Amino acid sequence: MNTITIFGSLLFLLTLAVILQRRKIRSLRADLGVKIRDNAQIINYLGIFAENITKSGDGESTEWIEMTAQYLAEQIHAEEVCIFLNHEGKFRAMGKTKHFPDRLAETIECDPCNLEQMDTFRKKDKTLQDVAFATVCKGESNLWDCTPDSDYDHLLRRERINDFMCLPLINEGVLIGMVYALNRSDEIHETFSREKLTRMEILARPVILAHNFLKVYKSLSTQQRLVQELDFIRNLQRSLLPKSIPEWGDFEIHASSIAAREVSGDFYDFVQLDKDRILVMVGDASGKGLPACLVMSMARSYIRANIAHFTSLKNLMYELNTALYRDLDDERYLTLAICLLNKRENTLEYVRAAHPPVIMYVRNHTRCIEPEGMAIGMLPPEFVHYDSFITQFGSQMGILMYTDGINEATNPEGVQYGEKRIEDIFRENCRNDVPPEQTIRQILTGVSNYAVTDTDLDDRTIVVITPKRKKTSPFISPTSLPQT
Repeated sequence: MNTITIFGSLLFLLTLAVILQRRKIRSLRADLGVKIRDNAQIINYLGIFAENITKSGDGESTEWIEMTAQYLAEQIHAEEVCIFLNHEGKFRAMGKTKHFPDRLAETIECDPCNLEQMDTFRKKDKTLQDVAFATVCKGESNLWDCTPDSDYDHLLRRERINDFMCLPLINEGVLIGMVYALNRSDEIHETFSREKLTRMEILARPVILAHNFLKVYKSLSTQQRLVQELDFIRNLQRSLLPKSIPEWGDFEIHASSIAAREVSGDFYDFVQLDKDRILVMVGDASGKGLPACLVMSMARSYIRANIAHFTSLKNLMYELNTALYRDLDDERYLTLAICLLNKRENTLEYVRAAHPPVIMYVRNHTRCIEPEGMAIGMLPPEFVHYDSFITQFGSQMGILMYTDGINEATNPEGVQYGEKRIEDIFRENCRNDVPPEQTIRQILTGVSNYAVTDTDLDDRTIVVITPKRKKTSPFISPTSLPQT
């Protein structure tokens, strides 16, 4: 009898554990679904934002700011949002939701760069707007709620506000604007949190970019605009490339990218997931100029925004394709290759989206790894498939990733440079322990000499991953490389 009782108890506990586990799985799936929908909305916002900026080429229209304020309110579940921009030393409410309080949208006639005006401002009686402005002038973001222990509870109650957030818009160390968000009732909206403040900061960053863009168009002649636009795009792209490569266990990473003309549709990036794992990416957006640059920026921003709930490389590819397919036209797409390095387990995982194959050097031999994968944004989710390749990454191995501007470069007879030449150089240099930066230089010089009369130049990007050698510079200076 005791045996039967014990067995029954164990069976009950096992059944209960299964039920709880299933509930947990359903909850996790629901949370992931919410995050995917949120990120799809972000991508949609970027597309609409770019379209509105294009229509605002005269520098006078504020429709894009109104649209941004409304979108921010929706994404952070705020009742009202207001965006201020610095205009001739005064901070004006350039875009706001319909019922944002007029008292908090008044023009602030104080330039943070004017010490005399700032001294006068600090001495005046403080309102909620004054407190928020003082906060952003220090380059800080903050949020307040209407609770008895809040430092500014009395100011919030005076304005009949339940909770309030503010953040600065800073360009090259100068405050060019600020964003306010508020809720009047905690019964309608969720209380603001640090997570929502961070989300608002991410979504508000394009305002800085657009502010600079429209400022250029407003002040320059047509010819000057063309020159300035190229500089703007070049600076934007340069800002998206990583400034440095972190030390990463026994792995060493080297990279170089050369634009065929004024700007490049290529990019590479390194995203640290945790103390043991890092993503190494190489991408190539279709087309050239600002459209390709925007596609590249959208893809890069999406990947970085999703790192918090990263699960696998294949899932990352599926989510990115789903998001970009909805917002790109038929002529726009992205090829992409991603390696996931794990220094604790010494493993490497690779996935690609219609990108040239990765070249792997192992024990004096090379092989091209080509897991299946369609270009990002070209086909709807139900028609794409991605595979991944996983292997141990040892002390006698190496990886080379590149864009098609290298292997598809053609000579005067129309013959492509080809993958075999790249593979031969990489294999020989790995055998002879040639520094990776020298391998990159040799390939780029070889391509430049081979395609001397190429009339349709393409961008050229290379990333090399090898076992760590003695410390060297991780980047090849573009000035020391062949000019195309």
